[in-house]
Amino acid sequence: MDLFETLTSSCACPHISDLRFSVPEPLLGCISILRPEDFPLTQWYDLYEYLTGTRKFFSTQEQARAELIRFIQEK
Repeated sequence: MDLFETLTSSCACPHISDLRFSVPEPLLGCISILRPEDFPLTQWYDLYEYLTGTRKFFSTQEQARAELIRFIQEK
């Protein structure tokens, strides 16, 4: 399962597109418990761009996850 599918399933979103509009707290919880190394860095790039609307590059999966968490907390 890829990162988008894992989050969709974990957050009980019927569709991937629902992730963008989900309530921040459940999405934050789902992302927080993921092990960053379980997913390729390219999927973290794609998720960040999908949720934020901006492209950003990261050195590690952990860095990408931390930036996503920061973005969701500021929502």
